[in-house]
Amino acid sequence: MAEPERGVTRQIPGTLMRVHGVGVLITGNAGVGKTDTALALLKANQQLVADDAVVITESDAGLPRGSAPPAAFGLLYLRAIGIIHVATHFGHTAIVRIADIHLRAHIEPSGQQPCELLEDWRPVGYHHLRIPTLQFSSARPVSSLIMIAAQEWRRGRPGKTATEKLMARHTTCD
Repeated sequence: MAEPERGVTRQIPGTLMRVHGVGVLITGNAGVGKTDTALALLKANQQLVADDAVVITESDAGLPRGSAPPAAFGLLYLRAIGIIHVATHFGHTAIVRIADIHLRAHIEPSGQQPCELLEDWRPVGYHHLRIPTLQFSSARPVSSLIMIAAQEWRRGRPGKTATEKLMARHTTCD
């Protein structure tokens, strides 16, 4: 597939949240828990950008930038309940119109092995985007893990292994 032209707008599947100021694109097959994860993040005072479909453009810094399709702005589709207006349940600050996409959290169904085991934080292609990606089983506390990942990203420490962090701490204590 050819790379899309710079500045071209396109729509991709996924849910986009702004978590601690970091744009996190949540992906996975239908029914895996993307919207439930978004709901848990909203309950933790994070912000919804788009649910189910994300309109992609490019920021001035060259990052992919996402927003909701105009008709879906501020809406979240909850199975068995239906479409809700996020601002009604979580306040107007719970939704934002646009966010740069820094990370991708891909959710795999519980008990299913991923097709490819990804090295954490490695930029992976997804609909012509190269985004640092983390893979999670739906059986794990995905919303909590996403919040921690976003905090690590903001602190500029993505991808450091526990050993590297321990060694860095040990060296600074000497």
